[in-house]
Order: sequence, then C-alpha cells, then structure tokens
Amino acid sequence: MKQYLLAKKYILLFLVLLQGSGGVVFGAVPASDSLEVKLEQAGSEEERINLLFEAAEHQLRTNSKEAIALTRRVLELSRKGRDTTLGKAYKFLQQAYLYQGQLDQGLLYNDSLMYLYSWQENPKEQAWGLRSRGYIFLLQGEYNQAYEALLGALDANRKDYDRVMEFDIKILLADVLTNLREFKDTDSLYRTSITVLDSLNRPNGVAFGHIHRGIGLQLQDKHEQALHVFREGKQYAEEKGISYARFSAEINMGWSFAKLEQADSALYYCSRGLEEYTKFGDTYGQAHCCKCIGYAYFTEGLLDKAAPELLKALELYTEIGVSEGQNEVLETLATLYEKKGNTTKALQYHKAFKSLSDSLLSIDRSRQITFLQTQFDVAEHKRSNARLQEKLHIQNKLSNQYMGLWLLALGLLAALFFLYRLKLQSNKRLETEVSARTRELRDSNEQLQLANQELRQFAYITSHDMKEPVRNISRFATLIQRRLQKGETENIEEFLQYISRGALQLDELIKDVYSFTQLDELHRQYTNVGLGEIIGTIKTDLDSLIREKNGTLAFEDHALYVPEKPLKIVLKNLLENAWKYNENEEAVVQLSCTESTTHYTFRMEDNGIGIPKEYDEYVFKMFKRLHDREQYTGSGLGLSIVKKLVQKMGGNIRIERPGLDGRGIAMVFTIQKQNSVQHQI
Repeated sequence: MKQYLLAKKYILLFLVLLQGSGGVVFGAVPASDSLEVKLEQAGSEEERINLLFEAAEHQLRTNSKEAIALTRRVLELSRKGRDTTLGKAYKFLQQAYLYQGQLDQGLLYNDSLMYLYSWQENPKEQAWGLRSRGYIFLLQGEYNQAYEALLGALDANRKDYDRVMEFDIKILLADVLTNLREFKDTDSLYRTSITVLDSLNRPNGVAFGHIHRGIGLQLQDKHEQALHVFREGKQYAEEKGISYARFSAEINMGWSFAKLEQADSALYYCSRGLEEYTKFGDTYGQAHCCKCIGYAYFTEGLLDKAAPELLKALELYTEIGVSEGQNEVLETLATLYEKKGNTTKALQYHKAFKSLSDSLLSIDRSRQITFLQTQFDVAEHKRSNARLQEKLHIQNKLSNQYMGLWLLALGLLAALFFLYRLKLQSNKRLETEVSARTRELRDSNEQLQLANQELRQFAYITSHDMKEPVRNISRFATLIQRRLQKGETENIEEFLQYISRGALQLDELIKDVYSFTQLDELHRQYTNVGLGEIIGTIKTDLDSLIREKNGTLAFEDHALYVPEKPLKIVLKNLLENAWKYNENEEAVVQLSCTESTTHYTFRMEDNGIGIPKEYDEYVFKMFKRLHDREQYTGSGLGLSIVKKLVQKMGGNIRIERPGLDGRGIAMVFTIQKQNSVQHQI
C-alpha cells in the first residue's frame, strides 16, 4: 500500500511548504562562506536570527542536514525568544526531517508546534499544525490517526476560515480514504479541490492536485487513466513553470509505465528520477526508483538486469525500515528466481515474503477494523441524535397540548376533574410503555452494532487472512509442477508440507469462523447434567491431542443445572489450550467447581507455558495470537468464543497466576444460575 508514498511524500510536502498559512518560501541567500562574516557584522540578535533563517530556507530542499544545523543555531540564540521565532524554527526542523525521510523526528517537532499553538489560541496555526500532523501519519501508514488529525484541522480552520486551507486538507483526506480502499467519492473530491484551488489562483495546489488524483487511480490499478491525469499535471506544471511538480508527475508516470509493461518509458523516467534522488541523498527515493527499474526489466524478461536493481531496492528499503516496500521486492525476487530455475533462492525469498506478509496483514487488519469502527460509531451517533431530536420535538408538542388543556380546565375544573385524573393515569401508562420500548430499542441497537462489527471483521478476514494460505498453496503447487516437468524431485516433500500446512490453516480458520457465527444459535435450555459427563465427551473429542501431549485432567464430579452445549464449548476450548500450550513431559490440568446462591465458579489450572500478564485482555480479542502459526496452530478465535459464551451465560472470565507447581496459569470463570439470570442466553 506504501508503494506510491514516495511521490506523496514530496507532493504533500510542497503543499505544506508553499500553500499553507505560515509556510516558508525559498529566497535569495548569502553564500555559506560569507554567512559567518555577515553574522559577525549584524547589529542585533534579531538580525542574526533572520540571516540564519534565510540560509536555512536556501538549504532546506537541497541540503536538509545543513538546514537543521542552521535552525538549531536559531534555537540557541532564542532560548528566551519570542514564540513566533520558536514556531518558525520548529516548522523548519519538521520539514527538514521530513525531507530526510525521518518521519518520527518530524512528528516530534510537530508535537512541539502543537503544544506551542495549544495555548496561543491561534486557529490558523492550529489548522496548519494538525494538517501537517495528518500528513506525517499518512506517510507512516497510520491512516486512522491521520483521519482524526485532518478532521481536527478542518474544525480549527472553520474558526478562522481559509478556503485554500480547507481544500488542501480535503486533498489529504482523499489520500487517506484512497489508501484505505474507500474509492467511492475520492476522485470527485480530488477534482472538486483542483477546480476550487484553480479559481483561487493557486497553481501549486492545482499541479499537485492532479498528481494526487493520479496516485489515487494507480492504487485502483487504473494506470491508463492515471497516465492521462499525470500528463495533465505535467503540462500544467510546465505552463506555470513549476519544475518540481513536473518532476513528480514524471516519476509517477514511470511507475504506471512499468505496471503497463512499457519498459522503455518506465526506464527513461525512473532512471532520471534515480539521478535526482541520488543527488539529494534521498534513500527512500532511490529505493523507489531501483524497484521501478528492476520491475521494468523483469516485465521485459531481462532477469539478469532486473535482479541487481531489485536487490539494491531491497537493501535500501531495509536500511530505512519500509516494510511494505521490502515485501513488494521480495515477492518479485521470488518469482524472478523461479523463472531463472534457481529454486533455492526462490524458496528463500518466498519464505521471507511470507513471514513479512503475515506481520503486515495483521497490522493492516487492525488499522482497517479500527477505521471502520470509527465510521460506524460516528454514523450511529448521528442516528441516535436524530432519534432523540425527534422524541424531544414530540414531547414538546405534547407538553404544549397539555398546557392548553390545563388552561381550559381552569374554567371547568369541577366538571373535568375526573377526566383530568384519568388523563394523568393514561400518561403514566404511556410513559411506562415508551420507556420499555426505548429500552428494547437500545438493546436491539447494541446487538445490531455488535453484529455489524463482527460481520465487518469476518468480511475482512475472508478477503485477507484466507487469501494468504490459498496463495501459498498455489505457489508451492506451481513449484512442484515445474519440478516434475523437469524430472526433478528435490524439495518436493518440503513443498508438499507447505501445501498441507496452508490447507490445514485455511480449514481451521473456516471452522473457527463458522463456529463463532453459530454462537447465537446454541440451545438455550437449562438442563441437569454432571460435570463428569461433559468432561467425558470432551476427552473423546481431544483424544489425539491428549495422547500427543501426555495430558492428564484431575477433577471431581459435580451436579449442575446449566446450558449444556455452551458450557461444553467453553471447557473444550480452555482444556485444548491448556494441553496444546504445554511443553512439559506431562501436561497436567486440574479443574474444580464451586457454587454460591447465584453462580457456579469454575477454576482450571495448568502447568503450561503461561500468558504474560500484560496480555490478559489482549488474548480475549478476536484473531489475536501470541505465537507464530509455525509454533502453535490456531486462528486466534478460541478465547473470543469462550469470553462471548461466558458473558451470554451471565458470567465473566479472568486469568490468575501462577497455575500448578508455580507454573502456567489459572482460568477462572463464572456461570449465573437460572434463578439469577438477568439476560437470556
């Protein structure tokens, strides 16, 4: 998803530099060898500060390290200086570190800016700072935080309205939504912003707006349309003399040409870009161009030329810690070495790609779920407000009617007294009914919200988590086919093991997801059953695991009056975890059950590997795992199922430690007795 962030990095940075309030403009500067002389000749501290700022402006794009050094000298001169000087220095430092690709350092100085603006009560500067903050989060791939920061920037801008600022922010919002694959309205938002900025005579905004829109089309794999938009941006930039915008458009054209397998054009633009980024010392830019060049050679079948470029890109991405860039290059290298017949290297890069993909999918899933939940909460809040407003309106109308009746009753008090009393009783009954209906509606809305959240999570898992094992099965099946066609049998057994693991992973995920969706359909009847009867059934189901782990279970039979099926599922999941996550020669579990007037309390202790205390809440969340699938199988749904069923049975679950013999953990959960049940299972 970050494959286009390089271009965004420079596009957005220029918007920050050239369009926003408080931005800096490059100007004429004294040469470095004469700067010290001019500083010595300066008559005041303010004059020296201005000279240093001018020098920093000049170095900001071409030599960001020197710009940082000059700005730090400003800070040394203004330890007790004005807030305006500090604010300007923090902006220079933020922008200089962003030019170097050091996003964390840029965010650090943005924090300083926001602290400074927070007590100045300057909405214009607050909007600028929040917009910059959203931009940094966007480059880091933290799309939910970027979304929140940009909404804050819009809110601050309304207090001291600037139309240019509004559409600068909206372009960034469109970028966030595009990276989250929310394509529905983004193209319209890009085009509207470009039109408005053109009407306001903002040529930089118009030129880079075209490039933003083209990148959005690239993310949708619409490269023909993207090329058309980039050419528009390039032509506009040439007409207006905006050389850097023209350069940005050409770099992005190079990537689209590469994806369209037009290698000559891709190599032309990407090679020019590599020269520029090498001149600037920009590692991120060099990595992007090497990847583009390598991919272009790869599509032409020039594998010997493609490999060095891709390896150089991998080295640079690794150096600056851009995981998604590494992942794209690893996947291409795996395919490249397959075509060259070097199965050893192909397998090596595929393993690295698979390992990195697992971690990136987990991060991406969390971001996506968080963003979708935020959208849902906002929509639900609006609907709730609308319902409350409607009820308030109805109540106000009823109150006015009651007041009119009361005034009329003053003249006919004796005749209407009895009717008035009846009216009051009727109103009380109506209020009681309305209150009951309101509670029912609230409960239904809460259940619907939970159901919608689970549905979105399942949809996301179907489109992402299930895709990985399927792709691994396909890839290794292809490797086996190629080996057999060549009459080779080397690594066949290892490939078959990967295919088997992928199939088992997919089967396990499907079963767990299906089980989770069926929880609400479980039998809801309380029945008399013995704990020993339930345990006997579970031990039969887990026989192979018990024999594998040499598992034992100590318990005392106990007569219960409980929902049998839900309790069996809870105990089975907990016992399976206690035996599975155990590396001792004998996996020992001890189960006890006590009861009070309102609850049964179950305590299950084991001597397993345990769970770190800081993960006590984390392990009960959906699809959360503490171990790699290669070490312990599972989908991360077991404890989510346990917690949901325990809550449905009117109880709760917690982790205590230590377990048996000072090791492992104890899972403690309760079930509400039928005469105390407040919520139907």
